Amino acid sequence: GAGLVAVALDFSTGLVGYWRLTEASGSRADSSGNGNTLTDVNTVLSTTGKVGALAALFVIFANERLARADQASFEAAAQSWGLAGWFKLTSLPDPGTFMGLAGKWALGPDTGLNVYVHNTASKPRVKASTDGLDTIEAVWGSSLTTGTWYFLAAGYDSVSRKVWISIDNGTRVESAAGGIGWTLPDTAEEFRLGTSDTTDEPLDGAMEQWIYSVGKTYTVAEVAHMWNGGAGRHLFCKGL
Repeated sequence: GAGLVAVALDFSTGLVGYWRLTEASGSRADSSGNGNTLTDVNTVLSTTGKVGALAALFVIFANERLARADQASFEAAAQSWGLAGWFKLTSLPDPGTFMGLAGKWALGPDTGLNVYVHNTASKPRVKASTDGLDTIEAVWGSSLTTGTWYFLAAGYDSVSRKVWISIDNGTRVESAAGGIGWTLPDTAEEFRLGTSDTTDEPLDGAMEQWIYSVGKTYTVAEVAHMWNGGAGRHLFCKGL
């Protein structure tokens, strides 16, 4: 109608993987068409889902994760990238601990990209680091609670050189990178859901409908589309 402007949504550009996580157990299929199935490590089971019937359930003391071995398509380097999906906490992080949600992170040198919940006020964060020292991090302003499904979207914009994070389609919190050239190293780490590291920072909670892209970050309109007024949606790749 008059005065209405169509907003283009482009989820196929840079799409690495889209995991619905609605399987009862075992490996989780990649619905992007790229074949990036996630391996079940230490028996990730399921619980009632947010969008679908089921969601992946992570138990903190079992150190569970879903992982894809290191490969070039997952490396962000100097490119934009985006991560988004639904999650719910069973418990909050203990003092001095984090709960990893998603990323490609090397613990020790602390390099790569990482989306996680920090124990300080139980706020979600997105972090990207080139060498453990040159780091940018954006922190969501509100604390999380247990038993609530949240929609998280986060990423890095290589044009503005900012990382950003949004919860439940809220206004983005951004943080700018310093330096002249800002490139994430090839960490040789696996891509993970449900933890930051193979032995540390596991999630106690559930996850569903996660997407990862390299070469683009998600627009405000694309985040709103995935949020879908709080109902979420299945993304049908390609051409979501």
